[in-house]
Amino acid sequence: MRAQATSTNRLFWRHSSFGNSVSGIKFRGYCNAESLGTLRHCITRLPQRSLLKLSGQGTIKWLQGLTTNDVTPLGGGETAAVFSAILSPQGRVLAEVVLSTSGNAENGHPSIVLECDSRVYEVLKKHLTRFKLREKVEIEEISSRFDVWSMLHADSGILDERASTLRTKGYLTFKDPRSPLMGVRAILPKGAGTFLVVVLRRG
Repeated sequence: MRAQATSTNRLFWRHSSFGNSVSGIKFRGYCNAESLGTLRHCITRLPQRSLLKLSGQGTIKWLQGLTTNDVTPLGGGETAAVFSAILSPQGRVLAEVVLSTSGNAENGHPSIVLECDSRVYEVLKKHLTRFKLREKVEIEEISSRFDVWSMLHADSGILDERASTLRTKGYLTFKDPRSPLMGVRAILPKGAGTFLVVVLRRG
């Protein structure tokens, strides 16, 4: 992977395995700065992250018993995100996860997106399936259809506005629950990276 500076002082992170493009340039991210010190806005796809969709009547209660953080805000009917860990039966940290929801209900119940490190994805999926038991919860793999993107902007107000624009288009976006400095997360369909660049570059 390498950075290529254009005549307009923008940086494109290139990698041959990624097919999204802006002006014909394959990319996994976009920045309009020569260095982090002059960064104004930046987006990057996070290929090392995997996604599961959790839905059903018992989802919130079920997650509450598996995680180290309070997940009840995810059932409030609004866009929300929670950073948490999922423990093994022995009490060891199995995985750190970001749990998010758009607030839209499916059959009257919230649909939760679980984001985790791809290296623990299979182990985590097996663990969750094992402890689903008779709970009314559906576990669906969605990494084949969606990507995780990270969005940063020097102006937090503009970043919030861009995230809101994406939400009006039906995309799941939320402030990274770990720290305000980590910007906004976006869960987008495969191939939607070009649209994300266009939205962010307006600022």
